[in-house]
Amino acid sequence: MTTFFAEREKYLLIGSSALTGIFLYAMYKSETITALILYQSLVYFFKSFVLASVIALPTKLLRDDQIGSAVGMVNLGGQSAGFVAPAVMGFIVSGTGSFDAAFGFLIVMTAISVVVASTIGTTRATLASSPA
Repeated sequence: MTTFFAEREKYLLIGSSALTGIFLYAMYKSETITALILYQSLVYFFKSFVLASVIALPTKLLRDDQIGSAVGMVNLGGQSAGFVAPAVMGFIVSGTGSFDAAFGFLIVMTAISVVVASTIGTTRATLASSPA
């Protein structure tokens, strides 16, 4: 993966996010337990690539003096989402009385991640020279 996707991490992120959303939808629409387990496994498989890409991008695109802060911000965002998303989904389910809207929320958020990933620049920043 590091050889094939070197300098193309953005496209790994876009593709993996899109496939995560597609399999989330397939999981929502599945009618058998076998299909549900298959699609759920595929969601987690591609979600793992999303996580790896999101963690790797700051190290590839930012200056060396910015990487630690950027990875910390990425981690903060992920941890915050892990706290906020279940509460939002709970409000959605209690407000609508159905899990359909909660799955829709997950799919829409995944679609937004594809759009955001497509805006990521692919050139590495360079460290400015120190003033004398």
